[in-house]
Amino acid sequence: MVGHVVGWKSYRDQWLSEGFAEFSTSLFVQVVYKNEKFVEFWEDAHRQMLEKNRQGKVPEEVGGPGLGYRLDTARTGW
Repeated sequence: MVGHVVGWKSYRDQWLSEGFAEFSTSLFVQVVYKNEKFVEFWEDAHRQMLEKNRQGKVPEEVGGPGLGYRLDTARTGW
């Protein structure tokens, strides 16, 4: 049996897979390490979403996740 058989159709769908992975990780953290670490996990994720990059931009200013690698340009700094 081959692992990772289910994948995304294109890079535009990759964000959904990554979202499920983040959510699953948070559930694991909540069960194993209890609520304090669970809240810390999501506070850290929130902080990263609001953190500016080298160009002084936060992710929401650059574009949606469906744009994928097209957001990685000299103008965005990603």
